[in-house]
Amino acid sequence: MDMDGRSLCIRTVAVILLSLLFQITAFAQTVDDQSATEYPPEWESALSRIPADDMDPVVTALEQSGSNVSSLLNTLVSIPDGWLPGAIFLIKNMPIEDLTVVTEEMMTDNLRYSYEARATYPWTAELSEEEFFHYVLPMRVSQEPLENWRPYFTENICPLLSDVTTREEASEAALGWARSLAGFRQTQRRDQGPFETIASGFGRCEELMILYIDACRAAGVPARQAWTPYWTYQDNNHAWTELMNNDGEWYYLDGWINIPTKRTSFVFSVPFGLPDPDANDLYRFRDNPGASYAIINSISDYRPSTQLVVRVTDMNGDPVPEASVYYSIWNFGALRPVASGETDENGEWTITAGPGGCFVSAGDGMSGTCTTFQLPEQDEYILELTIGLGAELPPNGFWLRFPYPSEVSQ
Repeated sequence: MDMDGRSLCIRTVAVILLSLLFQITAFAQTVDDQSATEYPPEWESALSRIPADDMDPVVTALEQSGSNVSSLLNTLVSIPDGWLPGAIFLIKNMPIEDLTVVTEEMMTDNLRYSYEARATYPWTAELSEEEFFHYVLPMRVSQEPLENWRPYFTENICPLLSDVTTREEASEAALGWARSLAGFRQTQRRDQGPFETIASGFGRCEELMILYIDACRAAGVPARQAWTPYWTYQDNNHAWTELMNNDGEWYYLDGWINIPTKRTSFVFSVPFGLPDPDANDLYRFRDNPGASYAIINSISDYRPSTQLVVRVTDMNGDPVPEASVYYSIWNFGALRPVASGETDENGEWTITAGPGGCFVSAGDGMSGTCTTFQLPEQDEYILELTIGLGAELPPNGFWLRFPYPSEVSQ
């Protein structure tokens, strides 16, 4: 082939390649455009009401709701504009277990009575939208079955609030009603719902907590669950109700826990939905659609606490990132992990804990180490751990001591 033939061949191939490139680019753009708006036509009316910033998480939630999607779509289409932000918040933050079973009636009832409380009670009206969403609006507290409890609770509690003027009075009225219906008794491991607790007349601590929080939310009072994973000085654990006062601070009404929480390592609290991911008191945070949650470390609200920094290095003194760290205490005859996490790029894991004896272990999948020590009461305490062959281990016997309440700063 002569030079002119070769040039013609090269130009022909180039034209073909450019043509293919344009076709591929156009096809990719078409796919992107379709994926950006790809949802069934019957969703159009509901999604037309969703702000652009909320569109992706709402569509993802609808996709995860399976055959129950019509309940959510009908709710979004039929509710008043004023309820729409609340409906979007609930749908975005519901676990898959709720997305697949919640009914239109349940959603609508919950929105109606929640927004009526916000319009009626001054202690609810003064809440920020975020506080209202996280602590008054939710239908769920913990792992109980999802039930349409709000209409019954509101109809019974509303008459008790006719002469009430403050949030504290409203919480006392709601809790008084709930406490008249059920008392403490150990039940099964799985949480029963509020109606089962009322029907049986008893429940364990978490089930009474669920009942109390639902009652407070029906009265327009912001409430959330709190618990200690294990007590540090005796076997067992406990869960209770936290309420928000007018200053935005959290408090509890079960006076007896004031003393045991002065000796415990951790108190955890849970909002519904995802708060600020950069908050200093955030213990865990997961933003996965259908499986999102946040846990707040509230120990500083209950007792003087110390910021513990666990610094993990290898035998050469280099930091070990992504090492697993466990903070354990003694309960029911064994060391029980009550908090855990992973080291950052500097080989550090930081958590706020109540002072006292503790057992901390760390490992990277290949080797590990552990130690016992007495966490003092101070602003910060740095614990150095070295992992690898030859790392030191704690003695065969050790004591984990926790201060008596009289020894703890008030």
